[in-house]
This record gives sequence, structure tokens and C-alpha cells, in this order.
Amino acid sequence: MHGKLPGSISMFVWDRAGVIRRYEVDVQRDLDKLRTDVSQLLPKERIDVRGNGRFVVLSGTVSTKDVMEKAVNLAVGFVDKRDEVVSLMQVDAATRTDQVMLKVRFAEVSRAALTDYGVSFFTSPTGVRTPSVASTTQQFAAPDFTDLEWSKVEQ
Repeated sequence: MHGKLPGSISMFVWDRAGVIRRYEVDVQRDLDKLRTDVSQLLPKERIDVRGNGRFVVLSGTVSTKDVMEKAVNLAVGFVDKRDEVVSLMQVDAATRTDQVMLKVRFAEVSRAALTDYGVSFFTSPTGVRTPSVASTTQQFAAPDFTDLEWSKVEQ
């Protein structure tokens, strides 16, 4: 008899005298190799490997998310589907992680909306030589339109 998948089954056997014998057959994954691999490849991590029916359960505390993903990938080699690996591992809160906090603001200006309101920041009704508005953030100089060519005929 060969067990293909983890699980339990009751087996009934009749001997030649007609006596029925009942056997409970429990098939489990051999997780000793996985435990050895985890302890050798991730020696500083506290990872516990257990079997639960058809599932492989990884629990314990790891130093980073990257280590957690490596342990899960290692366990995937011992199951048929990735869904059969259950990760209950937690990242150690005492482990320092580099973080950067950014405050970002985005502004969107629609040229079509400005045109609808009759505003043009780039040219005046007579062309580019007399712009209506010049805007600056004071970090750089305001735009200069003196080198641009005349674009409209004066009226």
C-alpha cells in the first residue's frame, strides 16, 4: 500500500478465516528534510515547521519579510500547490528597518479649463511679446518671452 496524499483512512482486511481486521492508516508528509533545510539555509531564524493534514504550517519569528518569503518558497517545494503552505510567521518588531517619510503634493492644471475661463499664462491677445501673466515660485526667475517670435498680427 502506498499513500499518495496526506490524510487518514480506515482499512478493513478479511483474512482467510473470514475475520475482519480494521486498520487506521495515517499518511503524513516527511517534513524532516524541510526542517533540516530551513535550519541550514536560515540558521539565525526561529522557524517551526509542522504538518497539519495536507498543509505545511510555518510559524515563528523572522528578522525580515524577505526571510519570510524565502522560507515559504522553500516549503513550496514540499507540497503540490502553493496554497498548501500556511505562513503564521511574524516579523520581529525589534528589527530595525530603514524607512523614508515623504510628504508629496500633486497639483493638476488643465489648459482647457484655463482657456474656458479666458486665462492665458503664456500669451496675450496680441501675441507673445506682451504676456498677461508671469508666474514664479521665487526659486527661479520668472519666464522671459523676449526671445520668442511674434505670433499674431496686431490689430
